[in-house]
Amino acid sequence: MSPASPDNYYSLLSIAPSATDTEIKRAYRRALLLHHPDKATSTSTISDQTSSIIYTLKEAYTPASTRRPAQVVSIEEFDEAEGVDGEWVYPCRCGSLYRIHEEQMENDVHLIGCEGCSEVIWAGYEVEQQDDRDSGCNSGDSINRT
Repeated sequence: MSPASPDNYYSLLSIAPSATDTEIKRAYRRALLLHHPDKATSTSTISDQTSSIIYTLKEAYTPASTRRPAQVVSIEEFDEAEGVDGEWVYPCRCGSLYRIHEEQMENDVHLIGCEGCSEVIWAGYEVEQQDDRDSGCNSGDSINRT
């Protein structure tokens, strides 16, 4: 399954754009159970396609859901990811991680989904505009982690 566009999220979850929070949650969970490797009726093993489908469902659920994130976390509470430049991680209560990349921050993405469950947090940070003439760099943005 290819990544869904924001216009296609409601159809991916098989709901109307006017669906209530309860209907959205039910549709999301139903879709997850349908594609989850532990719950699926087929005996095939976990594949990249299955992971892609689950990721796309999470991607569709986040904007379709109007609920507040379970937690608001300052970027200062994230740790730099080991071996990956420009990536920060924060532990989820399920034992998995929330990951945010510098590119996401530059694009002002704040809602971050857990890799292992359906929890969503709001990552707090500010993108500062820099004057290219003063900094000597070509990028106009930097991330303020202070």
